[in-house]
Amino acid sequence: MFDFFKKIFADKSTAKKLLFSLGFALFSAIYTAVCIIAAPYMPLKTGKFAVAAAVLLLAVAVAAALIWRTIQINRARIAGDTQSDMLGSITLDFMVELKSPVLICDDNGKIVWYNPALASFMVSSGAKEDLHGKSISHILGVGLESMRADHTNEGLETAVRGMVWRIKPYRFESDSKGKYLNVLVWTDTTELSKTRAEMANSNTVIAYIVMDNLEEISQFSRSSDHILDAAIDIRQILYEWARSCGGVIREFSVNKFIFFFTADKLHEFTADRFGILDRIRNIRVGSDISLPITVSIGVGSLEGSLSEKEQSAQSALDTALQRGGDQVVVKTEAGIEFYGGRTRGVQKRTKVRARVVANKLAGLISSSSNVLIMGHRWADFDAFGSSVGVARLCMFCGVKANIICNMSDPNLRGCLNLLSEVADFGGVCIDSAAAQDMIQADTLLVVCDVNNPSHFEAPEIASNCSKIAIIDHHRRTISEGIDAENIMMSYIEPSASSACELVSEILELSMPSGTITPQEAELMLAGILLDTKQFTRNVGVRTFSAALWLRSEGADTGSAQALFKTDFADFLSEAGFEANVFIYREFIAIAKSDYESEKAKHGDAISVSTFRIAASKSADRLLNINGIRASFAISRIGKTIHISARSDGTINVQLILERLGGGGHFDGAGAQLADSDMLTAQIALKNAIDDYLESIKSENE
Repeated sequence: MFDFFKKIFADKSTAKKLLFSLGFALFSAIYTAVCIIAAPYMPLKTGKFAVAAAVLLLAVAVAAALIWRTIQINRARIAGDTQSDMLGSITLDFMVELKSPVLICDDNGKIVWYNPALASFMVSSGAKEDLHGKSISHILGVGLESMRADHTNEGLETAVRGMVWRIKPYRFESDSKGKYLNVLVWTDTTELSKTRAEMANSNTVIAYIVMDNLEEISQFSRSSDHILDAAIDIRQILYEWARSCGGVIREFSVNKFIFFFTADKLHEFTADRFGILDRIRNIRVGSDISLPITVSIGVGSLEGSLSEKEQSAQSALDTALQRGGDQVVVKTEAGIEFYGGRTRGVQKRTKVRARVVANKLAGLISSSSNVLIMGHRWADFDAFGSSVGVARLCMFCGVKANIICNMSDPNLRGCLNLLSEVADFGGVCIDSAAAQDMIQADTLLVVCDVNNPSHFEAPEIASNCSKIAIIDHHRRTISEGIDAENIMMSYIEPSASSACELVSEILELSMPSGTITPQEAELMLAGILLDTKQFTRNVGVRTFSAALWLRSEGADTGSAQALFKTDFADFLSEAGFEANVFIYREFIAIAKSDYESEKAKHGDAISVSTFRIAASKSADRLLNINGIRASFAISRIGKTIHISARSDGTINVQLILERLGGGGHFDGAGAQLADSDMLTAQIALKNAIDDYLESIKSENE
């Protein structure tokens, strides 16, 4: 009732008429009451007449008020209906006359109406058809849910019949029964999209180029003229390459170039898989066909300022060099792409970088409250031996150090027993749970023999430490897990034989002779022996130099070799692989074994760690078969497939297993396939091998 009078008195003219009607009715009521009270004192006829007149007057007043109110209500309803009809008619006429396409569909995406502009567009695009009753995805390629999922309030952009449209849906209730309709308004953005594409294609891209092995090749060539001629040929190829794409290249330092070009040319380079690498690789020093000169290229195509692009290109070049050179690394918005990497890295004889790294690492250690050290999961002699070497450097700097490892791992039993003879290492080895309690604000984490966070012994430790240093000899892999800003030092040398070789050089340059014990030297020597296959694989001058220094520090080759003795359980595990071997593509051996099956045969004598080690050893031994150039050992442990790969140096197994999400070194790599089975893994491995061999074949052609 209150709302009723509130609406009435909102209109002043209506309120005045209502007050007049009420006043007239009130006057009639008072007059009637007076007549009724005074009637007994009047003559009979006069009193009856007065009362009758008063009642009649009151009835007339009430009737007049009711009739007036009814007329007002009907007039308001008619006016509202007329306004609604008028707006509906204008809206419909507007959508019909609108030059942009408009359609109306229900919540299921079924088209119930569309305007002539959409009909004309369909005719002009050669697709004349009746759209009534069809789904909007029939012409748009996307459904109504995809449009609603766009929270930018700008609409969804899609290509229709050779044009680009931005389509925005509006949802309205069509009746009181809860039925909804969606009005889709189209806006032509074809020219805008072309302009954006042209701007993107004309975007400036920065690349750094460096001749990555010219100095090392000069070690093997007696003629400086041949080196100079080769360098001149490479410069000529690079400058011709820049001119052919309208770019600008400048040599800012000896054998180092900066290259500017547009983004549309980058698409051409990637489609050609940077064939410039093959052109340069064909250049030889003099008549020696075994000494190709290679270049590494880092491309930063990320959006941003020129300064940000330059930093991105420099980071990409660092990655290319850390992966062994002879390749291109392209940083894009979507991630990082790799091209090339076919040749083995040339080992550098100079120890200048090792000296710089040694000083940097010592400084990081000295400025930290404590140091945590770890290798990869299922640690081997190289990971553990290099960790022991870093721990000794921490002790020399006077900083507390702890090695994170799985102390129940049978593979480390001999290492731990040997290390227990050194008093300084009492309580140094801890598990990951104890390491969590030791993390402080300025704790330094040193990671050895691995650079992929997913393969760390304790990835959660890395995510909680703000200062991280990496020492590794495997090619750098790209993965998430740690913040790049937390990496204070990254010493990755794919040309090195092992992490123990790198750590040995650091210790030799940082500490006086006699600082490390014979037991520590033997552990690091065992790491070198493991990764070089007893000095038969990936051995360089610096490898023997590191081994010579370790020998001078008291390492006994016999004691180091004793760590490689095989337990009976290991022997049984290896036999399981070697009993199930087949040859693929005539020169690749693939062995496979299942942990559960082997455990059922031999009982608890076979553990998970011994089974994994057996896979690696089996892959090594398969290379002894005549004609075998690469070997793969596939093992299933639970729901995870593990693959160990080895090569005689003619096949890059690291590039093969990178296709399966793994990584490693040129002639030794590994990969893991989660939630997979043996057959699926075997097919995936064969496809990766075929893909690699086809890419090599196409590049040679």
